[in-house]
Amino acid sequence: MILVLDRNKVIRSELSNDAPGTAVYFDDDHHSMEKNGYATYEFSCVAHHEAVVYLENEGYVSIKDSDGSRFAF
Repeated sequence: MILVLDRNKVIRSELSNDAPGTAVYFDDDHHSMEKNGYATYEFSCVAHHEAVVYLENEGYVSIKDSDGSRFAF
């Protein structure tokens, strides 16, 4: 599940491949570079779902990392 946050880090919607009625995402790729201290996360999603209107410039998305902790991008 991907949480979609606005620029104030308020949760606005979610993308999920498991929850009925939510927008789906695909082609997701999380890269973590511990030596350099940065991480990237890329994904694609359907454009015709109401939840994707909250994906915006200067907004954030949050995913769980391998430890189960949330990480915002």
